[in-house]
Amino acid sequence: MGKDTQTLSPDQRIKLLELELKQAKGEATKLRKAMIENSRHGQRIKQAYQDAILLANLHIAYQPSSRSSGQRAAISRRRWTNAIALLQLARVYNCRKFLAHSLVEIEAALEKAQRIALENPAAYVARLPRHADDKSYRHGRYADQE
Repeated sequence: MGKDTQTLSPDQRIKLLELELKQAKGEATKLRKAMIENSRHGQRIKQAYQDAILLANLHIAYQPSSRSSGQRAAISRRRWTNAIALLQLARVYNCRKFLAHSLVEIEAALEKAQRIALENPAAYVARLPRHADDKSYRHGRYADQE
């Protein structure tokens, strides 16, 4: 509040402060979302999304989407595990086979799962196997959210 706001009535000051608070909350929300998307978890989810799309394309082309075929497609074991976890969160894969057979349907489900995984890391972590390489998921910062 500057010198020009001192001439305002109390009601006008309150409205001005409420407007400034609303703008600050909006900026904080945008910054929080950007922080989540740019965090280590956010980068992992983005990469898992890209790898899941690749595995879905292999499935649509009647190619196996196993770990070994993922390695032939330049997907490491950890990235394959993350992609499978995202596919399971999207409910288009159930540990043995794909449940959806349309790329459009799979992409839509993966986009929704990506949002869920970013907003609620515990939902994503629950789909990871117990032997997941990154111990921060099981014993670190996301352990209390399970």
